[in-house]
Amino acid sequence: MRIPLVYSEEVAEAITAGQPVVALPSSVLRSGPDDAETARLTEDAVRVSGSVPATIGVDKGRILVGLSESDFERFACTPGVPQAGARDLPVALARGATAATTASSSLVAAGLAGLRFLCSAETGDLVRLAAHRVAVVCAETPDLDLLESQGVPLACCDDPVLVARAIETHWALGHPGSFVVTAPVPPAVDSAGTTKATRAVRVGTAEVAGGLAAAHAKEYPS
Repeated sequence: MRIPLVYSEEVAEAITAGQPVVALPSSVLRSGPDDAETARLTEDAVRVSGSVPATIGVDKGRILVGLSESDFERFACTPGVPQAGARDLPVALARGATAATTASSSLVAAGLAGLRFLCSAETGDLVRLAAHRVAVVCAETPDLDLLESQGVPLACCDDPVLVARAIETHWALGHPGSFVVTAPVPPAVDSAGTTKATRAVRVGTAEVAGGLAAAHAKEYPS
């Protein structure tokens, strides 16, 4: 059985052209129109370095790899859109449901879609790191015991070229799983209000992820 994957036009063109693509969870859209704007700013931050964002969603038994503007509005404005983590994904797909994705389900989707990078501000449900060859850029450090138990490396993105080489070396050594990268959070975030701070963290992390994906694509063109 193959899981149906529907690529947005922008993402499909990027993959064909060999451009770097960064997957993003869609769970932020469940909070309403204001957070839909945060999601748009996050996508724009990925584009700063020439990478292409692919916000992941679930709809009618399919995984959407890249959401359209109408998808953004629908996910943000429809009351009661559920959130599906990795463990919820099989049931959501089997039911033909519409669901926003968390970090873990986006990781699964990115692996299925052949995407090498995932950006997620939160890491709370990242429990499938050993199963998918996807580099995860996040704002917070995941549980270190979890990373060690799964053999997943951790690095700070101080030097994107060096980290890109480390990621590729990890996979070249035969490791099947993820590589976790933490993004430095801008100092201004610490003194900002909660909503503003959350948006700044998401946007800042996305910009780091886009830059890392672009550096990887330059070092290892497809």
